[in-house]
Amino acid sequence: MEWLPDSDPFIAPNRLHQFDYEFEVRTKGQHCKVIQNWGSDATQKSQVIDLPDHESWENWIRTLPFIRDGFSVDRLPENGFIIICVPRAEDVQLTNCAVPAAYTDIPIDKDCSESFEKILRAFHLPGHFPMLAVRRQTSMTSVARTHKFPEGPEGIWMHTASVNSDSNEHSFAMEATYFEKKKLTLAIMFCCSDDQVRHVRALVDLNHDAIGYPFLMLSIYIELQHERLAQMIRTRHTQFDNLMGERAFQEAKEMKDRFSWETIHKVRSTREAIRKVEVEVEATKLHAHKVLLDLQMLENSKDERLTRVTKTITERFNDIIMTLNGQSSKCRILVEDISFATDIMRSELSRQEAQTSAENARFATGIAFIAMIYLPLSTTATIFSMPIFQWSNDWRDSLYRPVDSGDTSNTGGSGGTPGSPVVSGYIWLYISITICLTVVTYAALKVYMKIWFSGQRTSILPQNSHKQQLSDYKSSS
Repeated sequence: MEWLPDSDPFIAPNRLHQFDYEFEVRTKGQHCKVIQNWGSDATQKSQVIDLPDHESWENWIRTLPFIRDGFSVDRLPENGFIIICVPRAEDVQLTNCAVPAAYTDIPIDKDCSESFEKILRAFHLPGHFPMLAVRRQTSMTSVARTHKFPEGPEGIWMHTASVNSDSNEHSFAMEATYFEKKKLTLAIMFCCSDDQVRHVRALVDLNHDAIGYPFLMLSIYIELQHERLAQMIRTRHTQFDNLMGERAFQEAKEMKDRFSWETIHKVRSTREAIRKVEVEVEATKLHAHKVLLDLQMLENSKDERLTRVTKTITERFNDIIMTLNGQSSKCRILVEDISFATDIMRSELSRQEAQTSAENARFATGIAFIAMIYLPLSTTATIFSMPIFQWSNDWRDSLYRPVDSGDTSNTGGSGGTPGSPVVSGYIWLYISITICLTVVTYAALKVYMKIWFSGQRTSILPQNSHKQQLSDYKSSS
């Protein structure tokens, strides 16, 4: 069980022990940032505060009475937001691989961890976030709660959101709590890059009506996720174009040769990466539809400003969902293109292997034919050399004339010339038997192959005849 059955996973205290801190910041210059804006000056540009060390954390906390003097709803600022942006921790380098950093890996040293935990307690963030971060799945949740603070009951909205971190491309997560009476949003964004920090600031500075709105952080999340997915699709499209434009691939496509399994592996890896993006796009669409259902509760509010902002954000969510439909179609088209290229390469590889097999078969046939010729020759010669046969010395020259058996090396006997070749007079018998054996061997092989193939066809004929009978029956009926 992730939490007790009688507890609220959102209201439950945050599991602080599940956040891991560094003994020191391994990436030089990496530090947390705060984007904040509230009060009557909320229409002005937001303020960005850097938190590079323990002293800066403490100095910032001193400016917030609800953290400095202990949490109190009455000390909360009004009509605004405080967003802490935590950068991504470095991956853990092991001997053989690197383990990607999790959302709960906080890249601040031990000296700053106490300050960070003070903020987590004071922000009253959803308690189930660490368990959500472990899943590494794309999700968006939003719930309304009434919490009994010491000052009295307070209506709050609690939000969590994360993206699938398997791709490790600008993945991020966030948790936020919105206090209705104070119209204040307190949030933390994890694994936030500098570009995303600038994007968040631009969003809150350009949309002042959203300041003090319950779904501010989910609106920011969907904007960042929308941009992230679009960038991932562009990256995958570029990878596919680069793969199709590789010199080895072009030469193989033009020459119908030299395709390798390595090329197939690259194409398949690209296809799987695009499919993962498509799955994430679909998951984002699903969760965006769920948030739209929550937004419907605010459309009929008595507060005209709240109703107006809700309609604006609802329209924006619908626009993003339509865009996500287009992105999903792009992913599907890319997957089909890559699948088509993969099928072509596989068929070409099969053709190459079949061609190689055919060449090997022809070579083996040639070897067998030569062996069939030489085998009777060697067999007959071996038999003739056996001592059970007594051949008389009947030597002949190249014109098959008798040669004196006393000198078979240099004379040709009567009518012979010195140095003429000398062979046995029984050479005609050796040649005749060899030719007969070769013909018999070839004929026996042909008969055997004919019988074997006819047997193979016979084993298939009953199925074919059954199909023919079934076809005749259907045509007659």
